[in-house]
Amino acid sequence: MIKIYGERNSCNNYLVKLIETNFRVEVSKSHQFPTYTNGDIHIVLVKNPYSWLLSLWKKPHGTNQFRSKYVYLQFDEFLRTEWRGYPNSLERYNDIYKSYIDFLNKYGNAFLIRSEDLQRNPKEVLQKLASNYDLKLRPFKNIDKEVNSGGKQIGEGFNRLDYYLKEQWREKLTQEDVNFINKNIDKEVFNYFNYEQIKKG
Repeated sequence: MIKIYGERNSCNNYLVKLIETNFRVEVSKSHQFPTYTNGDIHIVLVKNPYSWLLSLWKKPHGTNQFRSKYVYLQFDEFLRTEWRGYPNSLERYNDIYKSYIDFLNKYGNAFLIRSEDLQRNPKEVLQKLASNYDLKLRPFKNIDKEVNSGGKQIGEGFNRLDYYLKEQWREKLTQEDVNFINKNIDKEVFNYFNYEQIKKG
């Protein structure tokens, strides 16, 4: 069993489908705090805090009633609004990512994947996964369409690679947004996962 731990909007569905397609192994995903189970392979999937916050703002997964609280908010308003019991979504990011750091430090055989690396070169990521755990990799086949929460491929094809890999999402951030995010996201998170803290202005 491969267990994937990652926040929503972090390519979880894509990674699940990719592994199911290229390995003969059972896969599960969780948006909860990671727990270790002997005999399982554990993957921690992370995403750049700036692009994650923008994705969450655009797609705040939940019921219609839940989404209705956020759908009309501007991004700067969203950053300052309560999120699933936290004062805001940045506090959630800090909390869950610090738990990922603790988990990865405690369990050296857990496997870290950054969603940006996964999108940039999915074949290489799977090859490293196979080598690390002695898994047999089928002839590589990528997933070209967006994968929804039910595991189904939708749309004509995923067309957001430039947005993420060329970091076009930066254009959507104001100086005030950057300042607020930098002030509230723990620097340990930036450093541990090797994400650059943006300096605008």
